[in-house]
Amino acid sequence: MAGGNTGYRGRFALYEFLELTPELARAVGSGADGASIEAMARSSGYRSLREHGVQRVRQGWTTVEELARIVS
Repeated sequence: MAGGNTGYRGRFALYEFLELTPELARAVGSGADGASIEAMARSSGYRSLREHGVQRVRQGWTTVEELARIVS
């Protein structure tokens, strides 16, 4: 982490990442609905940005207020 009043000390990333597996690619290509695609993604470990944020709140890395400010 950077020091010297750069504004970076103590920051961390929240992210949402979806790996496009061959199974997901086939589902998207065949026109599967969003709920089916999401279910397949979740079975592969996908977590939403909000879920990742809630995990960080529980770990004490941030507050509910900050998470609500960032994730609508």
